[in-house]
Amino acid sequence: MNSEFSTKNIFRLAWPTIISQATFLTVGIIDLLFVGQLGTAAIAAVAISNSFIATFYQFMEGIRTGTTVLTARNLGAEDKSTISKILNLSIIFSLFIGIIITIFAPIISNIVYAIAKSPEAQAAGGEEYLNIRLLETPAILLFLAITGFFRGLENTLIPLMGSLFIFAANIILDYSFIYGKFGMPVLGVTGAAWATLIANVIGAIAMIVFLYKSQLTKNYLKLIFKFKQFKKDYIKIVTEIGIFMGISSLAFLILA
Repeated sequence: MNSEFSTKNIFRLAWPTIISQATFLTVGIIDLLFVGQLGTAAIAAVAISNSFIATFYQFMEGIRTGTTVLTARNLGAEDKSTISKILNLSIIFSLFIGIIITIFAPIISNIVYAIAKSPEAQAAGGEEYLNIRLLETPAILLFLAITGFFRGLENTLIPLMGSLFIFAANIILDYSFIYGKFGMPVLGVTGAAWATLIANVIGAIAMIVFLYKSQLTKNYLKLIFKFKQFKKDYIKIVTEIGIFMGISSLAFLILA
């Protein structure tokens, strides 16, 4: 049996991915745990925002998974040039989408809370929380792109380390910003948003450092801007995966 498809090798790649995914998904839950002491309105504010954010990032999951699939495919074909294109295009695509979301963050936040019709949650800072959280989109999508690239190169430990950076930073910053610890003012729900934003920026920076310091990636760090047909293929697979991953979350969000 080919060792590449052995149970041991699959487990070696799978367990860091499972923990990484679970850790990444707990970020919103951490905010809820910390704001729980601020009352039901604060909980509702964070919960409504996190429901939308979770759904949005499920649609963006295509960036990570699509990058993984294409990188792994071309790794098997030993096509270093195309792997470099995948890295460049995934980063450009992530930043492009992220900047657009950042620009329209206030409008998106206003629409979400207009639909939610929860004046208590809005008064508790829910709309501001969502607005701040959407500002982290470029960092999150960049994190997803680089994570997907490493996974495609059969390294799932580095993405796990990046997720743990976010997890640890979010706990420390939530405690500090929400309750006014370590010399910080008491910021409440708004503090939770800023804490999570900064934690995700830290995670993105960590992944960039790993990308440029890892021996695994040194052969693929080439600036390439001529994608032609490859760009259409990348966008197609990213979009298809994103729709598949996000549609069930969207149904749940509408029901909620």
